[in-house]
Amino acid sequence: YVNHTQYFLFEDFVAYHLVTLVDLYKLYSVCVDLAYLPDAETMYDDKHSTRLQIKGVGQGLETDHRPTFFEGVALIVTKLFNRVQPDIAIFGEKDYQQLAVIRRMVTDLDMPIEIIGAPIARDEKGLALSSRNRYFDADSLGVARQLNQIMFNAANAVAQGADIQKICQKASEQLLDAGFSAVDYVTVADADMLQPLEGRVDRKARLLLAAHCPSPSGPVRLIDNCAVPFSDQA
Repeated sequence: YVNHTQYFLFEDFVAYHLVTLVDLYKLYSVCVDLAYLPDAETMYDDKHSTRLQIKGVGQGLETDHRPTFFEGVALIVTKLFNRVQPDIAIFGEKDYQQLAVIRRMVTDLDMPIEIIGAPIARDEKGLALSSRNRYFDADSLGVARQLNQIMFNAANAVAQGADIQKICQKASEQLLDAGFSAVDYVTVADADMLQPLEGRVDRKARLLLAAHCPSPSGPVRLIDNCAVPFSDQA
């Protein structure tokens, strides 16, 4: 199911490929017993008018470029939780802001659900796995695989006491030099509330970035993030 309410001006909606049979086979291969496959008519009737807004963690970063995204995510996940009533729900850390939004929503609305963040899966060169990676040829894949290297180097520099703003600016310039066509953001933020940090890191933090990588089918927007190593031991 592709949730139309989280897309802005149908940005990716019309191009999103549903591979239901492939997904079902993958679930079957790991002994999943049930799959829930709703359609748009059952999720949103013609009188549907409710919206959800998550402030704080749901503002900035992705919403600076995709304004309605987390309103749609919060709404569809709430509907899913109400219908399925799970004890545990797992969301990937690759979409770290989305994970933070879901955690905040579940806490604020007293939902009896444990939210677990799944570690980012990467290929042998460290590129975060994504359905969008299929758009790359050999050349664009070589550019894309530099994103995680620049990210980890920046996170380590911040962890060693470097100025956050200077490192983020340097990382943005390195991404452009590496062949990325545009950089939406490179930010170090509080790991829980995603408040942008300045100066030097003084708490658990996350480095998050989004950049556009050229490909034969047009620019591919990649997001990634990693923890900034930090110890509060004096």
